[in-house]
Amino acid sequence: MASRTDLIIDLASTNVHADPTDIARWAANESVFVSSLITDMPAERETVRRAIVTIGARPVMFEHDLGAQDVSADRAYLSGLAGSTICLGIFGTRYGQPLASGYSATHDEFRHAELGKLRMALYVLEPFTDADGPQRDFVGGVRTRYNTAPCRDASDLERRATDRLRTLATEALTLWVVLGNAAFRASSIRISGSRVTVRATIRDAHVGGAWKGYVTSRADVAFAGPHDLAKGPARPGRARP
Repeated sequence: MASRTDLIIDLASTNVHADPTDIARWAANESVFVSSLITDMPAERETVRRAIVTIGARPVMFEHDLGAQDVSADRAYLSGLAGSTICLGIFGTRYGQPLASGYSATHDEFRHAELGKLRMALYVLEPFTDADGPQRDFVGGVRTRYNTAPCRDASDLERRATDRLRTLATEALTLWVVLGNAAFRASSIRISGSRVTVRATIRDAHVGGAWKGYVTSRADVAFAGPHDLAKGPARPGRARP
């Protein structure tokens, strides 16, 4: 029977944000599709648009970016969604008019965002207690698979959307690495042939101790980074200072 080794995780790294310059560089390649009932939430949509533009990403919104096309409205918004990398959903108390698909526009957008494996930023406007039946069912299903944030008003939504976009940037820019039984975030990973160079600031004493042990022993240890996700099990590597 294989022996079990507990994974030591540098949890302090989860609260560290990426550098603002790096965030701006990341955001320049991101498109954020804003999904909500348009007529119900003009103030909320404008505040999230401001948050998206401020961080440096491109907002994709029906009323600003997808109108005046010679295709149906549902085809236009799905086309905009397909070209996006992040879906920002705002859910109020109304489900909305079902389309030909049988789903409301926001429900259909969410379904296609899932199929396209977009990153999610999802918010529920409070109070939600008087939501209609279909909306309660829809949002309830969303909550079983994703974390949603409650929002009191448009300014609260803008703050939360800004924080979520910064978190997504941090996750993309500071990648997790597993070395032996220690997991930590790397500020950079460079691969040249069989050599892997990892730069990281380790904040947990236990993870730091494990890292020093690998460096001192010069023993072969299992290493896995984001480049290995599609390659199967972690490969053996040698720890270097």
